[in-house]
Amino acid sequence: TVLFYLVAGIWAGWGRVLQAFGSLGFSGFALVCTLSFTCYTFRFLRWQYYLKLLGYYVPFFSSFRIYLAGFALTATPGKSGEGIRSVLLRQHGVKYQESLAVFLSERLYDMTTVLLITAFGLIQFPALRPVAAVAFALIIFMMLLIQSRVVFEKFKRLCDRYLPEKFSKGIDFIFEMFLTFRVCFSLKTILFSLIMGFISWGFEVIGLFFVANVIAGGPGFFVILLTLGASLLAGSLTFLPGGIGGTEATMTHLLTTHAVSFVDAIAITLAFRLCTLWFATIVGLFSFPYRKLRFSS
Repeated sequence: TVLFYLVAGIWAGWGRVLQAFGSLGFSGFALVCTLSFTCYTFRFLRWQYYLKLLGYYVPFFSSFRIYLAGFALTATPGKSGEGIRSVLLRQHGVKYQESLAVFLSERLYDMTTVLLITAFGLIQFPALRPVAAVAFALIIFMMLLIQSRVVFEKFKRLCDRYLPEKFSKGIDFIFEMFLTFRVCFSLKTILFSLIMGFISWGFEVIGLFFVANVIAGGPGFFVILLTLGASLLAGSLTFLPGGIGGTEATMTHLLTTHAVSFVDAIAITLAFRLCTLWFATIVGLFSFPYRKLRFSS
């Protein structure tokens, strides 16, 4: 990770990158970090809603701390490390299969929101509108598939029939997790989750728009939508910790293709990632309840 940022900085020229950072200033970095934290807060409110939907009433501030603590491991492939929240929530009586279902629901809604953000960014470019249409169709199909219990029940019957009995507990665990997962995808919950997703990720869109405009005079708003959405998706597809490499490369490339100089694109990308991925990691490390962590057998 350090090597990646070091190479990127040397390639662009550290002096010129730091000069671009200077134009943003401490107050600019603080503002973007505040926007990021606001994003985390709205995502937590959605998380807390899922827990209440399942009948769990974890104290607000304890739950908020657990949610933030998950960001300590956000720089993991697919952000899978954030699943540590399941271990922390177990102390509040939340079963692993249900907390993991909430985690998977959150990840899917985040991916859906990012896909929609990317699709909205593509609308401004006529040649790419078919891609946006495919993205919308994919989202609708995915939501309909989740509602189908029949498919998974058939899959479970096949597993019970052909897999050794020693796997039965694992299959039952996954099936119960799937049933919990489906609870988070009623029509009312889908609408609520997407609205909260747009609000929360909207703060990161504003953050990138602000950084790009301060450092480089900035591309248009739709370009920022496309840049943020596509770079986050590219980072997810690499399966590297925190999407490092794929996210930065895509963001830098898309910025340079829209009249932003390479040096400014590197500076924008590094500044934004410092205020999102690495700021989230720091927040998670400070929020982590080290003394209370107990691993059950």
